[in-house]
Amino acid sequence: MNYRSVSDLNDLVVRWARVLPGDIELVVGIPRSGLLVANLLSMYLNLPMTDVDGLLSGRVLRSGARYRGDRGGVFFGRSRKVLIVDDSVSYGGQMAKVRGEIAAADLPHSIQYGAVYISPEARDERLVDHFGEVLPRPRVFEWNLMHHESLLARCCVSLEGVVCPPLPGATGRDGEGSRMRIQGMKPVWVPDYPVGCLISTAPDADRAETAAWLASHGVEYTRLVMRGENEGWSERQGEKDVWYKAEIYESSGADLLLEGSLDVSCRVAALIGKPVYCITTREMIRPGMSSTEGRRIRSPLAWWAVQRYHRTVRIPRLAARRLVSRLRRHASREKGRPPFPAEPDTGPKGVEG
Repeated sequence: MNYRSVSDLNDLVVRWARVLPGDIELVVGIPRSGLLVANLLSMYLNLPMTDVDGLLSGRVLRSGARYRGDRGGVFFGRSRKVLIVDDSVSYGGQMAKVRGEIAAADLPHSIQYGAVYISPEARDERLVDHFGEVLPRPRVFEWNLMHHESLLARCCVSLEGVVCPPLPGATGRDGEGSRMRIQGMKPVWVPDYPVGCLISTAPDADRAETAAWLASHGVEYTRLVMRGENEGWSERQGEKDVWYKAEIYESSGADLLLEGSLDVSCRVAALIGKPVYCITTREMIRPGMSSTEGRRIRSPLAWWAVQRYHRTVRIPRLAARRLVSRLRRHASREKGRPPFPAEPDTGPKGVEG
């Protein structure tokens, strides 16, 4: 899964702005995500901006008011060179709709179209005039990940910490201390669309209470999993929440897990080799990410050692990393060669055209 954050978008827009035609006079954003791109471009290029409806009605945004040229001259009093942008183009349906609206309006302006991210098919079919990066599917973006209908249908979502606040005592199995007290809580996030699988760490005895709370707040889902169905594996490993969520995530066939804890996110990703999105830090966690330092462990040997020592001896990951560093320095001195090289950086590509 190709993931791009808001930071990735901003960095690419900066580079993209340098290679766009220098005679652009107006940036137009396609709502909603295209407005984010248009806003960034207009600020970096110091140009006025508007949305598609504004272009059709002759309205340009500037400090919350209609933009006018020097000494009261109307901005649209003559033909302008306009760039209409969106955040991404995949199959081109939305872009084709906008092109149709613009063509029907018969505007006197010189109009070009662009998108920051496009699919290989969109590039081959020349659906836009300018783009920043060719990004194959499947792909997901930070700014619309939590509102993506088809993605949410293929997601596992941790109930505690994502949909509702973490619940004290909700991870136990026995006694009144494990009972989930949820009725008076306010939701942290209500999905716009049904999610594929909700994972709760509360016991299955609380199912009716939990289902009633979800229904009262309009949270829709296909499946609700509660502790009790998978207790054998989770207890065998000792790290109950991690192994419990990892098993459900892996067996569900979901494309992504939305999790509230960074530590749990890193461990689940490492256990089953699938991405986990941490909503607390807004990071896509992949196998090889350290929750202690929040960055990728680049050496394959270091990652193997961290996982081995962490999961058998159960020492902190940072301590395991320090141990690996000492071993590598020792090996370098003994063999007279530099330590193992880091893996190449797999960050976003540069502007392609």
